[in-house]
Amino acid sequence: PDVAKHPDEAVAALRHAAEAGTWEASDALGILARDGRGGLPQSASEAFFWFNIAIAQGGPDNMLQVRADLLRTRDLLTPDQQASQIAAAEDWLHLHPHEDLFVFDSGIHDLFPIQEVYAAPPHGD
Repeated sequence: PDVAKHPDEAVAALRHAAEAGTWEASDALGILARDGRGGLPQSASEAFFWFNIAIAQGGPDNMLQVRADLLRTRDLLTPDQQASQIAAAEDWLHLHPHEDLFVFDSGIHDLFPIQEVYAAPPHGD
């Protein structure tokens, strides 16, 4: 596979993966924003935004991995900044829906190698 040659390419690939519902990509974007790496400016606000998205995308299974970063960045923000970023994350999630319709765990992985089928509501919802 092609490897990103410029930090902007890696961030663009992570954003694309986040838009597809991959919580690990959203978490990585949060870490890059938190640390000011990958061509992103250091921003607790932006990191908090992405960590909220990662938790929403990954559900309870990823909560322990992302929660510490979420709480650490939350503590750097005012309550108004927190509320603003939570609302922004909710808006982003509405614009980039991700619903699992079926999860196959019955040995038919040849048909669905990623073990999931995704669907999004029609535009206008």
